[in-house]
Amino acid sequence: MKNVTMNEDFFVGHFPGSPVMPGVLQVEAMAQCGGILVLSTVPDPENYLTIFMKMDNVKFKQKVLPGDTLIFKCDLITPIRRGICHMQAYAYANGKVVAEAELMAQISKSNNTMNQPLAYVHPQAKIARNVVIEPFTTIHNNVTIGSGTWIGSNVTIMEGARIGKNCRIFPGAVISAIPQDLKFEGEDSLTVIGDNTTIRECVTINRGTK
Repeated sequence: MKNVTMNEDFFVGHFPGSPVMPGVLQVEAMAQCGGILVLSTVPDPENYLTIFMKMDNVKFKQKVLPGDTLIFKCDLITPIRRGICHMQAYAYANGKVVAEAELMAQISKSNNTMNQPLAYVHPQAKIARNVVIEPFTTIHNNVTIGSGTWIGSNVTIMEGARIGKNCRIFPGAVISAIPQDLKFEGEDSLTVIGDNTTIRECVTINRGTK
């Protein structure tokens, strides 16, 4: 539901002296309603995103004016398959349909990281919520990082790293590098770093061996 009031910023220019709610915002609101619908189908919606893919048969049937209350309704047209959601959406005001559209979206797993676009994170790395990853950092496969951890720029985290919660890893560090044990012959090995650990600049930590 959306209460449309005269103090909405978009009414300043849409249109001066004749305020009408922009249709693009109505479609966006219907899409967000659809996002809530499809996220309700998974047990852990906080770990997923819905990405808007396309819209068809969009119709605006009535003007939406200041003082109107918009009510949104979405239904699945077909069952969700391979993460693709096909929905029929409606917007109502004063008991009448003011807008409608067929919407398509994709539901996908989110790693919930706040990372810079210049960082590389392997798609199979397990990154918890609220992890900050700065530019030029590389995170390899078979890595687990706990929530609240901050990773500075130019950090390399290699396979086998298990990093706890609320850690701080400063720029230039290398975590879980190949073991220096002369008896190492490529067997599985890990680097385990506990919660609330600080690793300073340019430190290298090698994986352990038995």
